[in-house]
Amino acid sequence: MEWSELTQREQQIARYVARGLTNKEVAEEILLNLRAVMFHVYRLMEKTGSKSRDELRLWGAAQDSNRIGPTSTGGKAELED
Repeated sequence: MEWSELTQREQQIARYVARGLTNKEVAEEILLNLRAVMFHVYRLMEKTGSKSRDELRLWGAAQDSNRIGPTSTGGKAELED
């Protein structure tokens, strides 16, 4: 699975997971329902072949660090960095 094959929302959530945020923290950051975040994380794990959240975190961190150009996470975290 390539980063570019993910939707923008999946990329956004993958970045937050890669930073170690919980589903609840991600939901609060992007103002999305917790169950929606849980669904996205589940689908990300399926798409990437990750067997655990930690594997997904590592995959997301590696993919995001290999991208060229600015990364926009959206939400208030971007302003704090």
